[in-house]
Amino acid sequence: MYEANCQTCHGGDTGGNLRDIPPPHNTNGHTWHHADQQLTDSILHGFSDPLSPQQMPAFAGKLEEKDVRDILAYIKTWSTADQQDWQRQATEQWEQLR
Repeated sequence: MYEANCQTCHGGDTGGNLRDIPPPHNTNGHTWHHADQQLTDSILHGFSDPLSPQQMPAFAGKLEEKDVRDILAYIKTWSTADQQDWQRQATEQWEQLR
């Protein structure tokens, strides 16, 4: 699922750095800083940054929420144990705020 929808822009499990646009989803990126809910929203509804010439397209209609969960589970395997723990806590805190 990731290879077909994300890898062309975000790359695979190696390489890249935080300043890359779009950012990689490996340990060098910042995906793990965000709660699952934020990531799901960005994937399904797109994301734009006024400081970047590149915009993330919306995948709603192409991907279902289960597909997004599968993608997130896949890219989480690229994070360190500490990053995974931090991201899990961010997701739990997001849920408590809702």
